[in-house]
Amino acid sequence: MTAFRKDSSVRRFAAILAALCSIFVAAPAATAAPISFPADPGFSGSSWTPTAACGLLCTVSGLQPSTGGNPGGYARAEYATVANVLGLAGGYVDFTSAAFSWTGDSPQSATLHFDRKTSIATLLSLNGTVGTTVGLVDSTAGTTTTIKSLTYSSNVATWTGMDVTVPPSLLVAGHSYKLAFHTTFNAAVAVLGGAWVGFDNVSLSATRASASVSGVVVGTPSQTAVSIGATLNTAGVDGTYHVEYGHTTAYGLSTSDQVLLGSASPGPIGVNLSGLTAGTTYHARLVVTTDAGTTYGPDVSFTTAASGGPVTPPTPSVGTVTADVKGARAVDLSAVVGLNGIAGAQYRFEYGATTSYGANTSLTAVPAAGSNGWSALAASLSSLAPGSTYHVRVAVLDGSTWTYGNDITFTTAPAQAPTVGATAVTASDTTAQVAADVTPNSADTQWVVEYGPTNTYGSSSTPVTLPAGSTPTRAVYDITGLTPDSDYHVRIKATSADGTTYGADTVIHTAADPNQVVTVPTVGTTIAVPTSRAAALSAVVDLNGLSGADYRFEFGTTTAYGSATPVTAVPAAGAGGTSALIASLSGLTPGGTYHVRASVRVNGTWTNGPDVTFTANPAVAPLIANVVATQTATTARLTADVTAHSAATQWHLEYGSTNAYGSVSSALTLPAGSGAVPVSVTLAGLTPDSDVHYRFVATSVDGSATTADRVIHTDADGGGTEAEGIDGGGDTTSNGGSAVTMTTPVTPALAATPAPAAKPAAVAAPACRAVTILGRSRGMKVTMERFVTDGAPLAITAGVKAKNATRVTIDGKRVKVKTKGRAVRLAAAQLKAGRHVIVVGTGKRAARLRISVGTCKAALGVRAAGGRARVVLAVVPGTTAATFTLPKAYIKALAAGTVSVRSDSRTATAKIAKRTKRNASTVTITGLPRNVTEVRLTLTTKARLKAAGVTATATSGTKIARLKARTVGIR
Repeated sequence: MTAFRKDSSVRRFAAILAALCSIFVAAPAATAAPISFPADPGFSGSSWTPTAACGLLCTVSGLQPSTGGNPGGYARAEYATVANVLGLAGGYVDFTSAAFSWTGDSPQSATLHFDRKTSIATLLSLNGTVGTTVGLVDSTAGTTTTIKSLTYSSNVATWTGMDVTVPPSLLVAGHSYKLAFHTTFNAAVAVLGGAWVGFDNVSLSATRASASVSGVVVGTPSQTAVSIGATLNTAGVDGTYHVEYGHTTAYGLSTSDQVLLGSASPGPIGVNLSGLTAGTTYHARLVVTTDAGTTYGPDVSFTTAASGGPVTPPTPSVGTVTADVKGARAVDLSAVVGLNGIAGAQYRFEYGATTSYGANTSLTAVPAAGSNGWSALAASLSSLAPGSTYHVRVAVLDGSTWTYGNDITFTTAPAQAPTVGATAVTASDTTAQVAADVTPNSADTQWVVEYGPTNTYGSSSTPVTLPAGSTPTRAVYDITGLTPDSDYHVRIKATSADGTTYGADTVIHTAADPNQVVTVPTVGTTIAVPTSRAAALSAVVDLNGLSGADYRFEFGTTTAYGSATPVTAVPAAGAGGTSALIASLSGLTPGGTYHVRASVRVNGTWTNGPDVTFTANPAVAPLIANVVATQTATTARLTADVTAHSAATQWHLEYGSTNAYGSVSSALTLPAGSGAVPVSVTLAGLTPDSDVHYRFVATSVDGSATTADRVIHTDADGGGTEAEGIDGGGDTTSNGGSAVTMTTPVTPALAATPAPAAKPAAVAAPACRAVTILGRSRGMKVTMERFVTDGAPLAITAGVKAKNATRVTIDGKRVKVKTKGRAVRLAAAQLKAGRHVIVVGTGKRAARLRISVGTCKAALGVRAAGGRARVVLAVVPGTTAATFTLPKAYIKALAAGTVSVRSDSRTATAKIAKRTKRNASTVTITGLPRNVTEVRLTLTTKARLKAAGVTATATSGTKIARLKARTVGIR
């Protein structure tokens, strides 16, 4: 049953408890034979040999056995970086098995199994790569063929099995083999830490063809004996055979087993039966057994000579021909003959398109019989017609008498160009191996490997010739002298008289030199500013001197992402050496959580920033509040505040003499996220001293809001006011409604007008949730690097003079702006939602920057004058907390300082906590009033304080909007 011959080191393997490889467990003999090897679930250094190498920035090692895994241990390739530096830290670990060999013809199929487990999540998150190639090393042929390549895109946290099909043609009788597991590690940004990959339970199993019996022939029976001959094929392995015989097909009698060596297969055999009864009919069949199972030949019958009858002159016993077709143009013929004591016989094979034959091989002397009494006849035919059927028989000449075997037919294969299987490639920094199965088919075939930097190739290997046939042969070629970190195109070309076939063009990228530090971009964390269905994305990248980069943002509901923004060229770096990356998303699901990261490509390699999550704002129905009515005898002015929230909203007024209304104003639309917007409708031509019913209606895709029915009574002589806030008893809001089609005004006297300029103080300012600020000052230059607008009118006030060449860019394009004194003003038309703005100004001193969006301010500034310094943080109404972080220079001043909270231009109370550390101080203010607009930190100091290092964070509800200034000017 053993299909592998074990050398001395392998025999020792069985005595060692730990072994990674249970190469190769026996299977029940049926139609397949296994590769056999001593089984051991552990791992031992005497059976597998580890080797490892790494660059200057990392270490690698191969552990055997490594405990804590499967029973008995497992093989573990470990990797660690030795410095937290920028660059490529690469290395590899190899595990190579003990030697084994294959006996017999190439198997019908072969399968490699192994278990794997990894701990590589940290390395992958920092743009590192981990991969494993599994190779079959043919020590006899001097080749290594990759049979599986793995690139780990995620962690394999539990032991996971894998089965890999091995090309049967790789296993050749008498060759010595080893298995090799080659694992590579690369860190694009090295970190102090490590990763490992484990392997266990490796096994290789193969199935071989069962033995076959052909050309059975019965010699001339005597009264008590007969000889039976045939051709046996044991698929190249040793086997045994015997004959079962008897008076019926139940047989009942058997000869003893005889041995047929695999080296003699296929070949003729003969079995002599004796002790038979004269004049009796017998049945017989051949039985052949190998490690692939048992094969039974056809039943044959014969009758022994009658007792006392005349003696029949001996004649040759000629067997049936066995034809082994070799592709489209050739065949190997064989048969057996028993001469029964005749001497000087000759034979030939007769063949042709019909039983008239018409062609034959040359007449050849029958060779001497073997020990079994049968002679083996053989011949080869060539130059046959592809796809044609031929008749053939063997003819034996005794003197002048011909004796013929049975006629058989065979059909040559049709003319067929060679076939090339899937191309497997592996590459290091300067070498690559290309492999594929090549099947010659109908004609002798030459194959070469073509390779080069483009798909025109330019270089090729030395041609290798394969004989015609339908058995695939593994074509393997090792390319050397390649350039590290480069792309190459490769393909296999196979040519015969029946055509040329090209394998698939395959692109390989050679690894970077493991000893070379490679510069990669430093990609920052993505900042996402969401609305309910859209989000503005921004990040920064430091190209570290590289050029020709482009970027995209990958996003999706999982870390698999699945979607990406269009690839865009990375813009020129700003004053700080970093480039601003921006993009906008739309079509998001309200309330949905998304993963996003920035990804930058340089020279074909993507470098990813950290993964972050954000949640789109929930879907919120519109809100109507602060309904106010004023009337005279014939007119009425009806006002309200409409908040669109998460979707564009249409509003209108319904009115009439009863609560059935009957009249509807024109429908007007408010954009999503526009805050509380005052709206009004003026009714004219009313009847004095009469009732008018009315209600406001606002509708969006996320729901609708309707105020309660309200009634005003026009004056007989004018005057009167009705004012109401949010009506909690009668107003209704419904989520999830569909858009409503609004009607046009019923009466010409009705007109929708904007609210008066003087707005009541109760109306809230628009939200500032779409504002992000990063400020930087270097020498005489102040740069507001980027912020994201939400479409409201914008005014930017910088402490510089207009004549000092203030520059503004929107979405990367410079725009013309209006300046007045130190103010730069941009019109609302220039600032559609989601645009990204960069402002640069120059001056003789550092300056304070303030941004105003609509009536809402968001700024962080530091001013010092008269022995007092003040840090001011303008916040969004609804802010619940604020935290200031101050550098060491502020510690003494903080001890004598105060904190005040401004609410509607009044000082409000709040809870204040101070905390001083060795090199910094923090001040946290909580419990802020709902309508807070500004938080001021006032310090007493005689020193001139610098703004470098001052930051502040404002918290609004569950969202945190960070407003940071790396350097802010002092006044």
